Parts: sequence; structure tokens; C-alpha cells
Amino acid sequence: MIDYARSVQLRYTGHRFYTDLERFVTEVNAAAENKPYAWIAQTLNFVDEQLLIYPPTGDSSLNDDDKKSAMIRRHLLVIKDYPMHSEKGQADFVSAYTTHYLQAMRKLLAWLDTPAPAQGKMEVFKFINMGVVARTANHCVAFDIWWPGTNSQAVQFSSKIDALFTTHAHGDHYDHSILAALSDRPEAFMFMDSTLPEMTGFEDKKKATQYMWSEDQTEATDAGGIKVRAMMGAQAPIPCLLYCVELDGFCIWTAGDNNDHEAAARMTRFTAPDIVCMNVASPWDISQKAREAVGADKTESYYLLTHENEINHDPDGRPGYKFFLEHKDYGVTNPNRQKQIHSFLALNVGEHITLSK
Repeated sequence: MIDYARSVQLRYTGHRFYTDLERFVTEVNAAAENKPYAWIAQTLNFVDEQLLIYPPTGDSSLNDDDKKSAMIRRHLLVIKDYPMHSEKGQADFVSAYTTHYLQAMRKLLAWLDTPAPAQGKMEVFKFINMGVVARTANHCVAFDIWWPGTNSQAVQFSSKIDALFTTHAHGDHYDHSILAALSDRPEAFMFMDSTLPEMTGFEDKKKATQYMWSEDQTEATDAGGIKVRAMMGAQAPIPCLLYCVELDGFCIWTAGDNNDHEAAARMTRFTAPDIVCMNVASPWDISQKAREAVGADKTESYYLLTHENEINHDPDGRPGYKFFLEHKDYGVTNPNRQKQIHSFLALNVGEHITLSK
């Protein structure tokens, strides 16, 4: 990690980021004399601190300063990858990441207490693993929420959302406390594949606003003004839903951990997305289909990178931003218009961004 930070530092001579990296490296080296794994928490704290200086933005139509900030963000998120791939200092690792995720949860709850965005805008909050919360003037929806907090905090969160979308029954994409809290709200919509209650032990309360699907849903389901369509894919051998969700004029796609190419291909029947929640480890799938679906009416769509650095995987099985940025397939351009139509939104856990129509 130190070697990478030093290599990045050389690119920013005379910039504030050079000085901040120097301070960070000096503090890490000093702490290592007595606490060899203190660098894990130091890294997370440094990245969080720095990302406040360089806030998130899309990558198109940026001035030179914005482009530099966007690149600094990417370097910071690569620096954040390094603790995830260390097999040593596991007690320090667990302590640091527990604190990190609880901080993100508190940011999420505080954000949900702020006023909703104006008409024509959508706020998107990146949560843990593949968790995403999107909010418009009239709706709030959540995708694949894994929860690190208490049951009472789960109830607090669940009281703020209109619909929850769970792609599949893997424990990093759902949480019992969230499912239970939403089941107690008759007006809240829940979407999941039909095997989730059986596979997870979650009680199937069969409320009218709970949808459990086992096949493609090409006709829109109206969830209180939110339009929902889905394709049935798989993270073999279990089912995995790919959702197309429309709210207040915005369209969101997510595919969870789908690795079924044919299911992804069928997504092109749906409304072209404004934002695609994309698993960093499987970009060939929904991202390619989103690219194909963007028509003349869409001037721009975004990839929100998710599911990086899954802590429940072993250190070698945690693809992160470094993996993503080094992948050969990630330059996305529309050859007909010679302009970038998909921008990669590289957000830290606990950050949000506002998109406009």
C-alpha cells in the first residue's frame, strides 16, 4: 500500500494531495513501530477524510479541476482496497471495518432524515456490499440491503423506504431484521425471488405488497407509482432477479450477482437506464446490455460500481477498484456519437450523489 501511495504521490507534486499523502505515509510508518496493523484503520480514516475534499461527480463534461479530483478519488479508492487483501492482523481488520460500516449506517440514517430532492433530481446512496438506496421527490427505494446495526436501527431505516428489492438469497444481499421490519408495514413493497423465504428461513407473511417471482416479469407492476419489471437470471445454482425500476422519470437497473448472459440480454426490452448498479466483478453482463439499451433519448447513463471488497470472501476473492480500473473492458464509448455515454460513479461506502434530468 505504501509503495502504491508513493507512486501516486509523484504525479501530484505541488498539489495539496501530495502533502496529504506524505502526512499519511509518515503516520502509517510511525504507528507501525508499535502497532503493525494500525495501518488498516489509518487507511480507512484517511480515505474517508480525503474523499470529503474531492466529492463524487460523473466523469463527462468535467473541467480540468474536476477531472483531477475524479482521478484522485480513484486513487484513494484503490488505496482503500489494500487492507482487504491482507491475511494478517485480522482482529484489527474486523475492528476497523466494523467501525467503518457502522459509520456508513449512521450516515445513511442521517441522510434519510434530510428533505427529499426536488422534482427532476435523484439522490443515490451507496451502502455496504451491493446495497444502494435511491430517493426522488416522491419515492425512496432500496436494493440488496445487508444491515450492520441493531433491530431498532433496522426499523428506523425501513420506515423511510417505499420498496425493497432483493436480487437473490445470499446473505450479503439481504438482512432478516430489514425483511421483518418491512413485513410489519402493509404499505411497504417487497420484491424478491420466490425461493428467498425457503432458503433463508424468513417468514413468508404473504402481504399484498410482497412480490415473490420465479419467472420474467415483462409487464410493469405498479408499486405505489413505482414501475417494476424484472428478468429471472441466476448466480448458479440459485435464482437471481435483474430489476428495472422506474420512479419519478428515472430508471435504475440492478442485476445482483447474476451470471446468466441470456437473462442480461433480455433486459434490453426494458426502459434504458439512467443508472446501472454494477457488480465490479462481473462487468461483462448488465453493463454491456445497459450500453446497448441506451437510445437516442438518453444523453447519458451512469454505472454505480458496487460489491467491491466483499468482507465475507477470503482475501483473494475480494475484487475491488484496482481490479476494476485495470480491467481491459471498461472503456465505454458510443461509436456513433463519439462521446462517452456511461460514466463510472466510484463512490465510497457511505457517500451519495445527486443526478439531474
